[in-house]
Order: sequence, then structure tokens, then C-alpha cells
Amino acid sequence: MLRTFCALFASLAAVLCSSAASAQPRSAETYATSSPRTLIRNVNVVTLDQRGVLQGVSVVTNRGRIEAILQHGAREPANVTVIDGQGNYLIPGLIDAHMHFQNPNELAGYLRYGVTTVFSLGTPDPMLTSLLETRRRIASGELIGAHLYATGPIIPQNRALTVDQVEPFLDEMQRDGLEYIKVYNEIPQPVFDALVAGAHRRGMGVFGHMPRRFPPEYTITHGLNVLAHMEELFFTTFQGPRDAQLPDLTPDWTPDYSKVDPILDLIAANHVAIVPNLVASFNFQSLWADEGRMLATPDFQNLEPDVAAEWPGQNYSHRNLIEKRMLREQLKYPLLRLLTYRAQQKGILLLAGTDAPIPAMYPGRSLHEELRLLAAAGLTNEQALRAATINGGEAARRFVDHNACIGVIQVRCEADLVLVRGNPLDDIRHTQEIVGVMTDGRYYTRETLDRLAEPRCNHEPCRP
Repeated sequence: MLRTFCALFASLAAVLCSSAASAQPRSAETYATSSPRTLIRNVNVVTLDQRGVLQGVSVVTNRGRIEAILQHGAREPANVTVIDGQGNYLIPGLIDAHMHFQNPNELAGYLRYGVTTVFSLGTPDPMLTSLLETRRRIASGELIGAHLYATGPIIPQNRALTVDQVEPFLDEMQRDGLEYIKVYNEIPQPVFDALVAGAHRRGMGVFGHMPRRFPPEYTITHGLNVLAHMEELFFTTFQGPRDAQLPDLTPDWTPDYSKVDPILDLIAANHVAIVPNLVASFNFQSLWADEGRMLATPDFQNLEPDVAAEWPGQNYSHRNLIEKRMLREQLKYPLLRLLTYRAQQKGILLLAGTDAPIPAMYPGRSLHEELRLLAAAGLTNEQALRAATINGGEAARRFVDHNACIGVIQVRCEADLVLVRGNPLDDIRHTQEIVGVMTDGRYYTRETLDRLAEPRCNHEPCRP
């Protein structure tokens, strides 16, 4: 991605703010800056590493990168824009490792919730041109939005391939600058093998579902890098009831819990990362319980018109055999929580992801719901926050963008930062108490972030 130049173009596109280190700092509540060099003064930096929480420090950013972290009392550089952090907490920009791009405007909404990077898992051919243009415009600073990593078409859901078509397909994806591929349920094993070999040879990661035509153990040991949903294990390893079996499902169905450790041990041994995606199952049940409440939030008004039009009549609660589907979700969810907890214990790389904007998965907001559900599944607040920051950055480096330096607050890494009112290590809900967001060194106040969610930003591109 063309992130290196983003802050420079953004600063040229906006009104420059006069600043100096000796000037009276503006409150982070009301101040926005596009200055190439910025000092965020008096913050508590949540590093999520051995440094712990750095109390009362200042962070210097320069042209989209973190330049320095200054201890209290250290000499501040001259000629910088100063933002008063007011003793709030600074965390890395959040990463949603499983969403689906639909249009340019929704990416500004992610920033409103502190999500500075997203992984889009599947781009149908008709949407590729829009996605590629959106990436270019965000990277250049023409549009406001979370940075976007993406796959091309899902194989075989969006495009069926033969083995002979795999190499030309991967060449096409690489020419377009797409970083990884996604495989789906019905992919034949020979096509899976060819895709994995070709993708890995090109340095591209393999994300996806657990194919149904061959054993999950084969998928795990033959090149899958990121499992897109924990529920894939429910349907394969644990032989959870599929749609055709729903009429016969009864409440006494139980998974074979003796399979939990063996399958997770195999995943750990093969360094496969997992997106638990607990929020999808949880919100499906909430839709069934009270659809009106789930769709009567301010965030619904900020959905793109095409998305908002689909949600009321086409959400999960309107599918056939809905009572049986809800029974399946209620039987499934405890297993997903246990698998998530045990995966964390075994050192498997867990990534926070939402599958937004499928119905009830609000872009940006649903990632905070996922963090709360991870904590409720037994992860510590730090482990939950890592799933949306450091772990996402590690997955990016391993499988997506080998030069990425995101999800951390470290010198020379991307200046993607979120200022929140409380310490998320004390209460994970503090991640949603956002004061301001910085992406590529450009800082947006709470007031500006709220404006990004207004309908006018959803009907024409949000610009700096």
C-alpha cells in the first residue's frame, strides 16, 4: 500500500494550522491537525509489550510515522503542532481482520471507531475497480478512511477456477496489488493445492473457510494461513449440523469436546492464525431476540443506503427454519468461546474480526463488541486488545504486507493511534471512549470523527 506518502498528501490537501512547541496547546477534544510533525503531549501510552503503560509521556509523529516517545520533562522539538492529550490513554490503531469492502464511504466510518486498518476478505469482480481506486485515493490522502488490505474474488464462490487457471489468476491479483487470497467451502483439493503453492511462492497469504471436500487436518497442514471464522471448526472437526440437517436438530446435540485440544494443537503447530468472529454468532442471536432494538441504533442511520435497505428484510432472523438456526447458534456459541479460550492458552495468533457489514455487524462498532466478547470468553483485557492491534500487525507482516509496522506504538512505525479516556487494560470497554484518532500522522478530533458518520459523508466521498 502507498502509505508512505499519505500524510504528505493529506497535509497539502488541508488548511495548515500554525504551531510551535512553545504555543499554547489545543485540547484534543476540539483540535484537528494535518501538520507533518505533531506532538501529542501528556498521554499514557498502552504499549502492550514489556514496556507496559508509559505514564505521562509525549509522542512525536512526523509524516505518518512515530518519530519519538519523550519522557515527562524531556525537551520537546520545535516547530510542531501540539495536541494536549490531557492524561488520556493512547493505544495503537485498531485492526479489523475480517470485513468486506462494499463502497468507499464506509471506510471513514471505521475511523470513527478507532479502526485504522481493515482486511477485506473477498472482492467480487464487479467491485474490484472501485476497491482499487478507493485504496489509491485513501493512500494518497484524497479520501478519509481506514487503510484497506484486500483479496480479489473468493475462490470458488466468486470465481471458479481449474488448476490450469490458477497461475494466471494469481498473476492478475498480484498485478492489481492485492495482498492475499481467500478460499471457500466447495473448493476442490487440487485447486486448493495449486492456489496455496502459487500464492506462497508470490509471498501472498491464504485466508479462508475450512473447505468441506477434504478433511480440516489437510487444510491446516497444507498451507492455510488464516482461518476466517472459528465456526469453521464447528462445521468440520466437530461435524456441527449443516443446513440440510437442521430439521432433525434437537437441544441435546453436543459436540465431542475431546477434539478440542487435538485440533488446536495441530493449528498451533502449523502456525495458522484464527479470527474467532464471536460477534457474528452473538449478534445473530440478538437479532432473533429483538430485531427492532438491533436495527434502531444511531449507527443504522449511518449505514450506506444499499446496506441499510438490505438489513431489515434480509438479515439472519428472516431465514427459513429460523427456530432451528437459533438453536444451532445457541449450541454453537459455547464451543466457540471454549475454542477461543483454549487457542489463546496454546499461543495461537488470534485476530479480531467482525465480518461487517453483514446484518447487525455495524462497521467499526462491531469490533468493540468483538473485544468485549473475547474478554467474556476468558481472555484478559490485554489479550483481547492485542487481538485487534499487535496480533493484527503480526498477521499483516506474515501474510499480507511484509513491510507493515502497524498495531504497535513504536518509533519508526505507522502513526496510527487512538486516544481514549480510560485504560482498556482495566476495562476493555474503554476502547470505545474515543477522544481522537490519528492515521498516517493526521489527527481527527471527536467532533470531526462524528462528522464522518453524518449522512452527507455517506452520500459523497468524505474528504480531508
